[in-house]
Amino acid sequence: MTRFANAKPQAAASSPIILLRISCKDWTAYLKERREPIVRFLASRNKLSLDAAGQQLNGLLAGLHFIDRIELRQRAAPGQAIFTLSVQTAQALKK
Repeated sequence: MTRFANAKPQAAASSPIILLRISCKDWTAYLKERREPIVRFLASRNKLSLDAAGQQLNGLLAGLHFIDRIELRQRAAPGQAIFTLSVQTAQALKK
């Protein structure tokens, strides 16, 4: 019985703190608006043709099309840290 009486109360876990929030919708708009300078930069940086750099950017835009927002949260509890990665899709997922 004394074992329970001497036990220290556990502190409650803290509320989640957002460490990172990325709006993929806004990133998509940004990349589309500035497409030509980005393609030129990718081509010169990676020693690619303009067509190949454009295809890489198209692939990134195709992937971002399906995601609306990404968030990384941290919640602390005694002796641990809990990280949660949330991905909100642009459209509801169907079964």
